[in-house]
Amino acid sequence: MNKTITRIALFALIASTVSVKAQISQGGIPVSFNARKLVQEIPVRVMPRVDIEFLKQEDELNKGKMKPYRFGANIDVDINLQNAGLWETLPNGDRIWRLAIRSEGALSLNFLYNKFFMPTGGKFFIYSEDHQFVLGAFTSENNREDQLFATDLLPGNVAVLEYIEPKSEKGNGVISINQVVHGYRDVFSYLKEKNANNQAASGACNVNINCPQGDDWQTEKRAVCILVVGGSGFCTGSMINDVPQSGTPYFLTANHCTSDGSDNVAQWIFRFNYESSTCSGTTGPTSQSITGSVYRAHNAGSDFALLELSSAPPASYNAVYAGWSREGVVVDSSFCIHHPSGDIKKISKAQNQTVSGTYSNIECWRVGQWTLGVTEPGSSGSPLFDPNHRIIGQLYGGPSACGNSASQLNDYYGKFSVSWDAGSSSATRLKEWLDPQNLAPLTVDTYDPNAIAYTLDGSIQSVNAPGNGLVTCTETINPVFTFKNNGSDAVNSALIQITLNGVPVDTVTYSGPSLASGASTTLNVPALNLNAGSNAIGFNLLAVNGVSDENSNNNSRNVTVTLLVPSPVALPIAEGFQAGTFPSAGYSIDNDDADITWERTTLAGGFGNSSSSAKIAFFDYQSDGAKDNLNLPYADFTNLQSPVVLTFDVAYARYSNTNFDSLNVLVSADCGGSWTYVYQKGNTQLATNGGSNVTNSNFVPSASQWRTETINLDSYIGSSSVLIRFQGVNGYGNDLYLDNINLRTDSAIGLEDLSKRIDLYPNPGSTIVEVHSTGGIFSNVQIRNIVGEKIINSVTGIGTNAISLDCSNWSKGFYFFEMEINGQRLVKKFVKE
Repeated sequence: MNKTITRIALFALIASTVSVKAQISQGGIPVSFNARKLVQEIPVRVMPRVDIEFLKQEDELNKGKMKPYRFGANIDVDINLQNAGLWETLPNGDRIWRLAIRSEGALSLNFLYNKFFMPTGGKFFIYSEDHQFVLGAFTSENNREDQLFATDLLPGNVAVLEYIEPKSEKGNGVISINQVVHGYRDVFSYLKEKNANNQAASGACNVNINCPQGDDWQTEKRAVCILVVGGSGFCTGSMINDVPQSGTPYFLTANHCTSDGSDNVAQWIFRFNYESSTCSGTTGPTSQSITGSVYRAHNAGSDFALLELSSAPPASYNAVYAGWSREGVVVDSSFCIHHPSGDIKKISKAQNQTVSGTYSNIECWRVGQWTLGVTEPGSSGSPLFDPNHRIIGQLYGGPSACGNSASQLNDYYGKFSVSWDAGSSSATRLKEWLDPQNLAPLTVDTYDPNAIAYTLDGSIQSVNAPGNGLVTCTETINPVFTFKNNGSDAVNSALIQITLNGVPVDTVTYSGPSLASGASTTLNVPALNLNAGSNAIGFNLLAVNGVSDENSNNNSRNVTVTLLVPSPVALPIAEGFQAGTFPSAGYSIDNDDADITWERTTLAGGFGNSSSSAKIAFFDYQSDGAKDNLNLPYADFTNLQSPVVLTFDVAYARYSNTNFDSLNVLVSADCGGSWTYVYQKGNTQLATNGGSNVTNSNFVPSASQWRTETINLDSYIGSSSVLIRFQGVNGYGNDLYLDNINLRTDSAIGLEDLSKRIDLYPNPGSTIVEVHSTGGIFSNVQIRNIVGEKIINSVTGIGTNAISLDCSNWSKGFYFFEMEINGQRLVKKFVKE
């Protein structure tokens, strides 16, 4: 089987022309593209060799989100118009200067300038040898008082610099490059091939912002940018609104993105709208960017940095300024829009409550666990939104990654509520900048400077409940939506019609208090009775202040809810895939791409004890990131007693060190309305043929190449309809086998077996230690040092199966975690580094 993908054709990235004065590319075509009688041999400045392997080893040692995601190596240079390049005179008397810069092995090049000045009429371009990629023109509109400048990434290992100087401005231009950035990670995904070392692409579990899961976030996504930090790193951040909605280009990101003393925010690049227009796309435009900013405030205590861009984004960027909340309250769900590993824009969701806590002494919101996507290096500084579409924090760090176990799918965000009034001056907090009149509102909504202004403009801003695409077993729902006044006049009344499958079923009347311009309110709909199957629920604004609304474009919202009427079966549930019918009665398969999916095979059975099993032929599967689900029958957990366990046999081999797949197990207690990961493994964690071994032909496991996995499901006891899903995630790897699925109650778990179900991670550790149980919940936990002294009086997390502890202040040495689970007492050793 051929494991390669045809290379996608390159396309030109020529910046659009804009007329505002800003650190923005002004567009146009280099003169040399059409000029004749120019010297063909452009001088080439070759950069010194970069030790890529050393950089990758260093990256592995520094792996984590608490610093910018490094994609390149900064090479110190001294290149200017006087000591490099070739000058030529054009027929009209203007002069042209050109220089090629080559760095062998580079996947991209970009430049930092310690001096940059364009005279009136001067134009500066950077382009690839084949003229397919062009940055510029940069003109006098790009001049800064401090003369610092930077230009974005250009694909390839050669960049041609071209400066056109008018005859009247001879000698007035200044171009002085002090750093060339050699890109060693492939951040331009359209250059990648299927078997390439695809380091820049984010994990397969991440979801493009323009997938259906991002439908409700199309406004807020316009605030989020990828940042080129210090020339060689990526972070994420967001435009943020102030109380007077002044349009001041404030930008919120993480303080740790600015922690390197060499990072000068005047040379940062803020790239807007770097996203795919489709759900499955892998590339996005790179032509909409702004160079330069200034510090306004920052604080390590909540890890925030507030910058002001050198210019407001032009209308062509269609940017918005995100709203925020400083209420500091726990929210039931949270959402993140970000650029993991420098990739195109993604969305992650956590359909569970945030938890207040600290992470490496930073006051944070803990998101745990992600139910859609994760974050990665490069996501640092990205905004965390509450269900009302307001920022409540920015990403600091955390262990989440595609393929991690459920206990490792959490992340930590510096609290906006803490950043608001942190420290003792405007240099350390947000409030003076975002609330200059000291009006002290707790929340501010998103501001769209490009929105059309109307006098009378009510809108259905969002449907808060139910979520679009909800699958539920409950016949009755209580919809909730947000009504907002987008017009300049106050709104005193409104009439909203509710429809079910296109038929009007109710109306909601709003009769005050008066809503000022920009204000919103949450409205409840009387209970709706759903029909079995699909239900389309519509929210339609009929009138505002007793008359028709002036702007009908935002008057309607629709969501789809599916009502299932399951027939749960009692435990035990067992499946050995011996019957010829597949899937068995009550089981189902989700094969969204209509490609390869779960099948019954007679090539192998669990541990060689049977003649068949379930299989996904990932070796032959070409849809990168595709997810195929094998769903068990609905199970009745109503009257069960602890422990309830799911066991299964798995066999898997990786195709290569860079091509591997994942297996997830997810559980839903609301008929698929929301899902919780209870098992996630990929790469060497999933492999059963020796971990680091690879198999370049179709994998067929021997009897010894199987492993039995056990998952505790006590937290679902009492639920009447539990749905369990085995999810295979394609990563161009090798074949995956599944056998002997058993869902049962264990009358007792021995102490030795129970000890194996307790995981301390990382161990040894130095900052945060996570304690996770798959054998039951913790009812009593004590931490003692090597001489038997108790070092913590109380441990947060009792009554759960996951505990997070900050051990950063503990002395180095041995510690003993004493815990009680299911009435049994056991001890686990921990080493503090």
